[in-house]
Amino acid sequence: MEESKKKHRSQPLASKSRPGPKSYKTDQVVAMLRQPEGATIEEIATQIGWSANSITRIVQWLLFVTRAGVRKVTVSKNADGVTVYRAA
Repeated sequence: MEESKKKHRSQPLASKSRPGPKSYKTDQVVAMLRQPEGATIEEIATQIGWSANSITRIVQWLLFVTRAGVRKVTVSKNADGVTVYRAA
């Protein structure tokens, strides 16, 4: 009777983590914004692989949170009329 109630051991999960420091996508966004020429939403979305709406939310979050080390985000238009964001 007890033989039929054997516990099944699950297989160990493969580790998805890589050695070294973690790299968060928000850190990548901040790095792109800190470039001298800044970055557009489309450039960030292409590089990170997120939707433009998600990138806009991150930029808004950076405006209200100092944890990312961003003191100021400037918004301007380039010669083509595309909005460019820069972090200070």
